[in-house]
Amino acid sequence: MTHLVFGHDETVINWALEREPEGFAFAASWAVGIVDHHGALRGAFSITQNSPTGVVIGVESDGVLTRRALRGIFAFIFENLGATRCEMVTRRTNKSMKKHAPKTLGFRFEGVRRDWYGQGEDALAFVMTPSTCKWIEGHEFSIQDSKAA
Repeated sequence: MTHLVFGHDETVINWALEREPEGFAFAASWAVGIVDHHGALRGAFSITQNSPTGVVIGVESDGVLTRRALRGIFAFIFENLGATRCEMVTRRTNKSMKKHAPKTLGFRFEGVRRDWYGQGEDALAFVMTPSTCKWIEGHEFSIQDSKAA
């Protein structure tokens, strides 16, 4: 069983950057870890506020994006932070996210961000709103600070 860990931003960001050194959490407002049942850090979310009620989310995981973790992170974003929009931006070449952002996570494709990662390196943008989020319906959420990370 996995759970989310708050309050250990530096540890979570460093873990993610070791796996994805090209800007996983640039200027993250929040970094949330995913910890497995042994207490090991196995995943990370970075959340950056990009408008008064909008955020951009980054994800890094070694296979622990469980339903529980997804319910928790989207409840945090939409219910706790009060966001009305959550974006995910990924390299056009990221085949895994092109598949999983809409099918598994429930984001909808919004468009191409030209030169997002530099000259000739476009990104794909996906968006989710509270009304389109399949993870938070009927979900109760509370933040628990954990020392496991």
